Amino acid sequence: MPRLTANVETQEINDFIKSYTSTLTEENYEKLLDLFDGGNPKFKNQETEKWKTLFKQVDLSSLKVESLIIEINNHEAEIILSHKTDIPLMNLIIAHYINEVYMITKVEGKWLLSDYVVFKELYDTVERNLKVKVFPETNELKISAELLLQNKPENEGKYFFKLDENFQIDEVSSEDYGIEFKKLGYVLFLRRINDPENNYFHFKIDYSGKIIEKNNQYIKEEFCIIRDENFWYPKRDWEDYAKGILEVTVPQGFQTISDSGKLNRTILNKGIETFIWEMEEPAEFIGFLASRNWEINHVKVKNQEVSLYLEKDTRLDVDKLVEKAEEILVLYNNFFGPTKERNFAFVEGPFSHTRPNYTPFDESILAHELSHNWWLGAFSSDSMKNLWLSEGFATYSDILYKEWKYGKKALEEMLYRNLIAYLNAVEEQQDQPLVDIMYGSIVYNKGAYVLHSLRRVVGDEAFFKILKYYTRKYFNQNVSYRSFQSATEEVYGQDLSWFFDQWLKKTGIPEIELKYQIKPDKAGRSEVEVKIIQRRNLYTMPLDIQFLSETKSTHRRYWITNEDEVKSFTVNLDFSPDKVCFLHDSAVPTIEIFKFQKSFNEGVKLLYEQKKYPKAIEKFREALQIRPDDLVAKRELAMAYLENEDDLNFEKIVSLLINKKYEEYEYDQRRWAYLYYGNYYDLKNLRKKALEMYKRVLEIEKGDSHPQRMAQQYIKTPYKKRINQ
Repeated sequence: MPRLTANVETQEINDFIKSYTSTLTEENYEKLLDLFDGGNPKFKNQETEKWKTLFKQVDLSSLKVESLIIEINNHEAEIILSHKTDIPLMNLIIAHYINEVYMITKVEGKWLLSDYVVFKELYDTVERNLKVKVFPETNELKISAELLLQNKPENEGKYFFKLDENFQIDEVSSEDYGIEFKKLGYVLFLRRINDPENNYFHFKIDYSGKIIEKNNQYIKEEFCIIRDENFWYPKRDWEDYAKGILEVTVPQGFQTISDSGKLNRTILNKGIETFIWEMEEPAEFIGFLASRNWEINHVKVKNQEVSLYLEKDTRLDVDKLVEKAEEILVLYNNFFGPTKERNFAFVEGPFSHTRPNYTPFDESILAHELSHNWWLGAFSSDSMKNLWLSEGFATYSDILYKEWKYGKKALEEMLYRNLIAYLNAVEEQQDQPLVDIMYGSIVYNKGAYVLHSLRRVVGDEAFFKILKYYTRKYFNQNVSYRSFQSATEEVYGQDLSWFFDQWLKKTGIPEIELKYQIKPDKAGRSEVEVKIIQRRNLYTMPLDIQFLSETKSTHRRYWITNEDEVKSFTVNLDFSPDKVCFLHDSAVPTIEIFKFQKSFNEGVKLLYEQKKYPKAIEKFREALQIRPDDLVAKRELAMAYLENEDDLNFEKIVSLLINKKYEEYEYDQRRWAYLYYGNYYDLKNLRKKALEMYKRVLEIEKGDSHPQRMAQQYIKTPYKKRINQ
């Protein structure tokens, strides 16, 4: 179907929106102008008139707007509507059309209907039965979706669904009603022609189309993955859950596993096989995986039967992974309390997400993914805007496992890597309040940081009591951040609204500078003057400061508040310290970390985008002066040396990365090191040696998977030098 488009010129955008909207009354428009002009927040001057003009065309009055706030800052806008809480927008215009909200976004110089649409909840889906035929040879799906809807009182026979734009509607039919329908991009509109007094609407949609590879969804000859997130079946929004049946028909020889439901039976008929799952409870995810190359085995994990969907030529150490999985599950059961007892599967394949029925059989993400048996299995979020309650908790669960397994050093390393990811998301302007955002690094890494910050406020004993109480109290329920806040305050016995408000409802990250002056006396004692400076947003938080000498150490806790730009105090010690610093396991975002990451990011840009290798080398060296042992910075410095034809320094760093003894929790760099060695030999026209290095990348079990994909590419096509500017 063609997509609605308009050019970027203001008048053309106005005409585009006007064709789908009605006009505000003058009275309501003046009220909106008062909100636009009145204080917090304000328009950028150069944008004010354009956006006022655009919104004059939009009928917002029917949305019962209680507050409308618009802020344009680096092409970001945030709209708050009363009927849908806190909708974040990136470079979007919002327009009202009948009973839903369109979001219109700028893509390659044109304004397009966005695939993210927010509908009024005019119905509930009672039952959804999906019959799917998979055609691997043509990358196509043919689907019949039978739905039973229950109308809300305000429904006037109009229905809106999201459905992937690549699907063509073949037929919409009902035994009880005449139906009109229209599909525009991702949006499917239905209207009942005859409307008897019946609160239920039963109908069927037949549709088909090619699956275009995107968002880790595709169909290939040997493997296919169909994901709920890509709107491959009609639904109102993310939270449109329903009971029902999923039937998937594939060529004989494929094994198939569904995201949700219980496998009821399979039917083999004339070279095709149909797998049928019953969803007795409303399914949060509906999707499936299918492969020609799986063999299915069964093992016991924590006295529970688990199915293994493994490649026929798997290279996985299955016994080791099963043992690790059991260790993780036992630990989480102790940390978080019991979760649902259910049969599930470990699945080997090119994906990295957990569903109620399966978990990826991948050692590097096993601790994260298995925690979803609690932070998705025990209960689910009441909105995708609370996704941090799943992914932030899973990220921190992985940190807890590494801490338990490998000790304090592992905790410090994991917290540092998590903090860097959080900082990068803020610096790259991906930051939004956790109660607003649906996905991204902020959800994972800030979510985990918030949990560690809470642990430091309430203490370990209370923190783990909170997690157990939270899972027990809300078992098998939908939860929001308010649920977690309530459980936390009940256990801790104090009002923590200040904590949740500053970490969940606001953007930003602390930036803390620690200054000190040591005044020793002749008796070996000392007076230390300490100053803590908050460089960015002001936070209320505890800070644990360590005082170190060669023979003694101690630490003290001090609080800063959201009113303290500078906090000074004096400490009297019975020894004279050589160094004063924050405890590493408190994960304080210090000014030194900001300086390190700024130099590192500038080095990456100079290396890969601007190809100015001497300057890139300078920036990476600058970063390593702050954190001399940072392996990622060393790795990127090696690549800069390679491109700058400094063979001696290149080989020195790469050899160090290859020969280092990595701890289990460390970010193993050997895959990258061998990849860069392969690049080095390709540039020397030593193709045989280059291929040996690329094959070594593929043989190493641990580490980032990205260099493995690159090695496969370079085995086919030799690496070539970037053009030096």
